[in-house]
Parts: sequence; structure tokens; C-alpha cells
Amino acid sequence: MVNPLTALGHGDLAWAGYFDNVNGRLGFQDNTLDQDRVAGPLAYLVCGWFSDPVLDPLGDQAVKSRAAFNVKMQQLGWVLDDNDFAESSSRSLGYIEIARQTGLQTN
Repeated sequence: MVNPLTALGHGDLAWAGYFDNVNGRLGFQDNTLDQDRVAGPLAYLVCGWFSDPVLDPLGDQAVKSRAAFNVKMQQLGWVLDDNDFAESSSRSLGYIEIARQTGLQTN
């Protein structure tokens, strides 16, 4: 089994802040910060997925209902706003319908 990727590395909170420590994992460099062209708050959003479903915390095959999803989220200590869940559910149903209309298999 591959060691899980964490931002803490070996327990040092600054570990992920040094680019050489995350080489070959998930790292990027923003050159605009070196040129003093940023004047205000700065934020980054990193999105991804697990290539191995076994490692996905929400990939548990027992999660087949909203109640089971809520239990799993609580176990993980994660929170999802109800509006975000409703929007996500609505969009996924739309994608499923489009997949069916194009002849793709859906579960």
C-alpha cells in the first residue's frame, strides 16, 4: 500500500510549504509572488480525486444513501453545507440523465 499523501509530511507543519519536500507529489510555484505583483488576499483551490478507489475516504461501497453519507462525513469530521449538497445532487442527476440519453451505462 502506498503511504497516504498528507500536508503534514513527517509531523512538521511547515513541511508542505517547502517546494522541494513535495516534489513528485502535488506542488506548484506561483512566480507572481516573487515579483510583488499581488496586492491583496490570495487563495488557491486544489481539487483532485483518488486514482485508487480503495484509498478514497468517501469511496466506501457501504455509502449508498444520504444517511450513510452523513454518517461517513461525521466519522471523518467533515462538513458539507446543505445547499452545496443539494446543488451537487441536482447536478449529478443531470449528468446521469445525459449519460443515459447518450447510451452510457449508469449504475
